[in-house]
Amino acid sequence: MNSISIPINQFSKEEKTTSCKTLTLASCTSVLVIGLIAAVISYFVFGIMFLVQDYDTTQECHGSNLWTYVLVTLILGICNGNSAKNSKDNDSNQLNICSLLCILVLNISMSIWGNIEIYSNSCDDLKTTQLYTFAQFVFVCTYISSVMLSCQIIWIITTICCCNHADEFKNSSNLSNQLTFKANKNETLPDTHTIV
Repeated sequence: MNSISIPINQFSKEEKTTSCKTLTLASCTSVLVIGLIAAVISYFVFGIMFLVQDYDTTQECHGSNLWTYVLVTLILGICNGNSAKNSKDNDSNQLNICSLLCILVLNISMSIWGNIEIYSNSCDDLKTTQLYTFAQFVFVCTYISSVMLSCQIIWIITTICCCNHADEFKNSSNLSNQLTFKANKNETLPDTHTIV
């Protein structure tokens, strides 16, 4: 009886360990998702708040479009969120390289515009505002996303090229095997209908 009770106890310990790992993973994932949602909401709330709060200061700084830059980045952030939601709803699992290239060009354009507005066209009064700090944060985020998208596009193109070369190699080896097999079939067989 003792030999039977030991495996049952070991099985229950393994079950408890597995359920503990699953519970830990689920709680970490839920905390991560809640944190991400809170970060996105904070991004939009603080962006709108700084736009309203520092509007007068930006109007006094002639030649600067920093306020417009931040507004456009907030609008594009909402549009990117909707496009990501729509792409998840699609049943096709194919990667659309053209849409990734368009997003990359848009992010690079926004990075260039942000660089000009933050470091070239800003007045001294504008540099002390929270909108300026928020614009710097947005600039860094668009720059990082541009680099990440570039790496992703390069990886996708490399993968597609490598897969195509592997398929061509496989097809060429299959073709040579078929040609060899056909050549063996076309060899003359000895005549079995000989007259004796």
